[in-house]
Amino acid sequence: MQERELFQGLMKGGGIFLLVKGIYLHSLWGIDTLVYQGYRYHNWLTPSVYIIMGILLLVGSATITRFAYVDNDSECSWSSIVWMGVKLLGVWLIYRQLMVLVSLVDYWKMIWSVPGMTQSIEGGYFIIQLVMASAALVLGMVFLRCRPKLQGNRGGVQ
Repeated sequence: MQERELFQGLMKGGGIFLLVKGIYLHSLWGIDTLVYQGYRYHNWLTPSVYIIMGILLLVGSATITRFAYVDNDSECSWSSIVWMGVKLLGVWLIYRQLMVLVSLVDYWKMIWSVPGMTQSIEGGYFIIQLVMASAALVLGMVFLRCRPKLQGNRGGVQ
């Protein structure tokens, strides 16, 4: 099995997971609304982002794979598994930071809709969170794009 095919399969698997998780979270809210028939705060943004990210990973797995592996078409070996792990770490960093940004947007939305419900946090906290999330997103893109310089002779006899 080629390393690219395995990576693309992992992207599709992650997409299916996120899609199912988003649908599950939306259905929990629906069931809760039908059973208790009362208005409760529903965080619709996070499950919707799960669904969108799941669809993007499913549909765009070939594009993500082409971005991560431009011309590296090697068989799976121990070194390629390590580099695939680095690429998956990049995907995970991007995913986690997008979820951080979604939670910040949800918190802002809650502050504006019901001012007395939450304790107000100063603007500096949000700026620091945005800077850290942006830096982690860039680092995730670097991890996803990184390509090792593999030499033909790895310490063998020349």
